[in-house]
Amino acid sequence: MTLLPRFRSRTYNPNDDDLDVVAWIPFSDGMPSTLMLLAQSKTGTHWESTTNELQVAAFMKRWVAMQPALDPIKAFMAADSVIVKDFRNRAVTNLLFDRSRIAEYMDFTNEQAVFDEVTRWTKAALLHHGITL
Repeated sequence: MTLLPRFRSRTYNPNDDDLDVVAWIPFSDGMPSTLMLLAQSKTGTHWESTTNELQVAAFMKRWVAMQPALDPIKAFMAADSVIVKDFRNRAVTNLLFDRSRIAEYMDFTNEQAVFDEVTRWTKAALLHHGITL
């Protein structure tokens, strides 16, 4: 009796393998040592237990044929706000982007419609939680 047929019927189905955002900074000299960032993102307020799902080393071994000279930086992006006292603890294993950091890098040039939508959503979220400014 062999167990081999049982394993033949299984397939690996990684979907996105927990990767949501890729960013890199190429340098004009074309030399290898490019700054690369791989990030997982979550919306809502139930993201705390998911910050370690993206395994950068395993992702790179599985999906990238030619490994970069420099290991990518692991990041986590949450649409929630992270309070100051928790920020350091949460940022130990990831470069952490909460909603404030994400918004800091948004480019609203010629994007008034996006800005209006973000403003409308933010006002509705504040109202939903009974927060007035």
